[in-house]
Amino acid sequence: MGVMTASGGNANEPRYRYPRLAEATRRLLRTQGEVGRFEFKQTSEAVTSKVLVAAANAAALEGIDHVMILVGVGERQDRVTGVVTGEVVGLSNVEQAKQRITSAAVRTRPVPIGLTIIEENAETKKPILRLEVRPTRPPHFDDNGSRVTRLGASTRAVTDEELVELYLRREAEAFEARFRQTASRLEAELARVTGEVKAIEDRLSDIHELADQAAVASDEGREFVFGLEETLGHVLSDVEDMRFPSSFEAAWWDLARSRRIGWRHFATRKTKAARAEAILREVLETRPSPFDYERNLAEAEAWYTLTSVAPEAKAGQWLERAETIAEAAARRRLAPSELEMIERQHIDPL
Repeated sequence: MGVMTASGGNANEPRYRYPRLAEATRRLLRTQGEVGRFEFKQTSEAVTSKVLVAAANAAALEGIDHVMILVGVGERQDRVTGVVTGEVVGLSNVEQAKQRITSAAVRTRPVPIGLTIIEENAETKKPILRLEVRPTRPPHFDDNGSRVTRLGASTRAVTDEELVELYLRREAEAFEARFRQTASRLEAELARVTGEVKAIEDRLSDIHELADQAAVASDEGREFVFGLEETLGHVLSDVEDMRFPSSFEAAWWDLARSRRIGWRHFATRKTKAARAEAILREVLETRPSPFDYERNLAEAEAWYTLTSVAPEAKAGQWLERAETIAEAAARRRLAPSELEMIERQHIDPL
């Protein structure tokens, strides 16, 4: 987890300590009430792991970089207009507050949220902390398993639809990053092969000239030239194949689609099926390699079979299909070392 609390630095670096309130904070204090993108907490004790989880998940669902929390700020309601704004009350021990908040952030799951702690109003009697809470691997949850997000000034549970969206968005981002790395290596390899092809073409041109000068006097010479041309054709074909994604990419995207469809169908059930739900959530937490072709096909097929279970089916039927999915997800035709080699060299596992 990256918790940033540094103070000082040159003019080109971000500031983490302000002697007075920053202008951005002043604007938030004047804003009417709390919204999903920021909130007020009067004490550091109020900044629990659950509060940080809700903020990080809210940022992920809204597609924004972070949610802000102002600590040491209470709410003030105008008696005439009823408008609620922020009021600086300050923190009695800033360092202790930082330690307490950092400790709460460390206890967020599956990996700690991203957190930047900025001290403001530092040279007054009412210092406060501005927290910038970022998602790292959403959906986040606390030690009690609470997957929550913000709803105005309160929190609510993350819905099944939102959970699926966050899981799939996370996997898609990881998949894109891995394929970008693979594409870079592939482009370098393609440039190398293209250079070899050009050298073969030049050599063929020289051979053709020699063959013309000799008036193709030898059948063996003619066959040799034709053999080289055939070899060149195969090399060019291989280069062309390298320009297009292999079938394992399609299998991975099919798996992502089947997970979405299967989970949405599971959400329509009319029985509790708690054990099946726990198994499916654990599967959704896994990150399959896009290069393990047969394993991804098996899991995708298992998710599709889940959709044949009727919503009113008993918990045992849901559990049976969930265990089938978990078994398919645990399959691995290729060893981890082989998968690593494939991802590094972009070798088709088939």
